[in-house]
Amino acid sequence: HPAWEKDETNDSAKLVISGSEDGTAKLMHVGTKKIVASFPHSPPDTSEVAAGAAASASAEGLSVESVAICPTLPWCATAGVDGNCKIWNMNSKTMHQCCAHPLSAAVTKMMW
Repeated sequence: HPAWEKDETNDSAKLVISGSEDGTAKLMHVGTKKIVASFPHSPPDTSEVAAGAAASASAEGLSVESVAICPTLPWCATAGVDGNCKIWNMNSKTMHQCCAHPLSAAVTKMMW
């Protein structure tokens, strides 16, 4: 169940962002249909990936459940079952800030 949001505020740069169960979010240009950025919201722990069955259980906790694009700044946000909401700079493709949910609960919905 991927999360996605489309930015229609700027005709010259129509972007859509989607979240995935693998812990990443992809920013795509609607016109070119190309991925312009990938944001590693919850990168996998490589030590668990090598552990086979443990990797499958670990992957369930990586899912990006909600995404959003800022209507006024070149920022987007991802939120996931890890309890974090991360704000990303779409120009530099770097994380601007990470906000942890106070109860360490999954974040399944957000709005800009």
